[in-house]
Amino acid sequence: MRTAIVLLVVLAFASIASSNPSPLWPGVFIDFDEDGIPDSDIHTSVYPAPYVTLSAYLALSCNDQPGEEFTSISFALTDVMAMCPGVFAPPTFTNLLPGDLAIGNVYTGITLASTECLTAPIVYFGRLDLFYLGGACEI
Repeated sequence: MRTAIVLLVVLAFASIASSNPSPLWPGVFIDFDEDGIPDSDIHTSVYPAPYVTLSAYLALSCNDQPGEEFTSISFALTDVMAMCPGVFAPPTFTNLLPGDLAIGNVYTGITLASTECLTAPIVYFGRLDLFYLGGACEI
């Protein structure tokens, strides 16, 4: 009987833990920040006037926890031109990590490396400069 109770308690806590993942895990996201300075004011959507250039910052949230430092990151983006035809002019990608070391292509797979170890609550590691032509798109 004791074993059954212990097993039920362990299963109950395990199901709670798996349904509520820890907010301390690092995550990658896009921030349409106006000033290009990483902060907690994250802009996940933007509604610009047609024919303006806007910057989409690729960011890593490290939550400033010990051991969450990085020197390189690998990723690939979906091609914005194929995803949203006629909405943007061809974008340009800029590596924002110190040292500007990059291998690959941002749409087929790229690895960015830094010459120093980076840690902060939020680190911008890349920037897409987009010329908005008009229309709707979800990146």
